[in-house]
Amino acid sequence: MLDYLAFAPYGWFIWPSFAVFALLVGGVTVQTLVAARRTKRQLARLDQKTP
Repeated sequence: MLDYLAFAPYGWFIWPSFAVFALLVGGVTVQTLVAARRTKRQLARLDQKTP
């Protein structure tokens, strides 16, 4: 099993690439959640101003 996870001889490329991918997906997820929260607050503020 460990030989399979080593992805020999390409493990030196695959694991860092996987880590970069995971960081990017995590960053996009956080960015989306922050933008959704900000939009929700703006919408609530606009709803209060509407007569």
